[in-house]
Amino acid sequence: MRRLESGLPRIRREMRDVYGRPIKVSVSDLRETGAQGLFDDLTLPFALGRFTIGGQPGWVLWQVEAAVASVEHILGSGDLTAGPRPLTTLERDLLRRIFAAAVTGTAKALDLDAKDLRVVADPIQIGSWRDGGPDADQHRLAVGLELDAPGGPSTLHVYLPTRHLAVGADTPAPAAAESVELPDHLRAVEVELGAWLGATDVPLAQLLELEVGDVIPLETPVDSPVQLEVEGEICARGTVGVVDGRLAVRVLPPEESPHR
Repeated sequence: MRRLESGLPRIRREMRDVYGRPIKVSVSDLRETGAQGLFDDLTLPFALGRFTIGGQPGWVLWQVEAAVASVEHILGSGDLTAGPRPLTTLERDLLRRIFAAAVTGTAKALDLDAKDLRVVADPIQIGSWRDGGPDADQHRLAVGLELDAPGGPSTLHVYLPTRHLAVGADTPAPAAAESVELPDHLRAVEVELGAWLGATDVPLAQLLELEVGDVIPLETPVDSPVQLEVEGEICARGTVGVVDGRLAVRVLPPEESPHR
């Protein structure tokens, strides 16, 4: 579980790039399952992608309602309750980017290389575990990712082939590294430090009408702490102020911040 959680920062960064805002992602479920009959009860419309790892097929499945709400949000629609429906070609491309963030981050955390990801539009394209050839393995590691995305919380499931896993799901995670002094050769390494001031949803029509001087109000209250991020990972919170005429952020003590 801890190895999978190590891939969450990458998933969050890539999700933020797609959505244009931070998306909360956490590992909600981890189990081994069989691929035989895995999608027998799946009915159209659905939100499903297929990929390969070492020649073995894997899949990523999401509630279609959540997928529709997400692509509607990304395209600037204010209606996030459209319900299940087939996705257009453009929407499937956006969905593939969301799937890619989840699949790549999950696979990399387990030292796996996922390739050939595509969104499946027809049940025939789903395929079978037998597509892995003579050495096909029907066992899959099912990873549930909880997403707090537009439209509300939902769970996205990634089904990874187990043949090339370096460790099993039940293998104890390595102990956390002890805190040590930073080596001299790393002291000059630069990392990206950012402050997330806030975000808002704007209809595409309104966005296209923006002119120089227009004001876009953020949804964040004036007195709310801002999130501090290092390389896209939230590390602390702070308050905004001014120092020597420049915008600045004062880091809050750990007891006042949910992030350390």
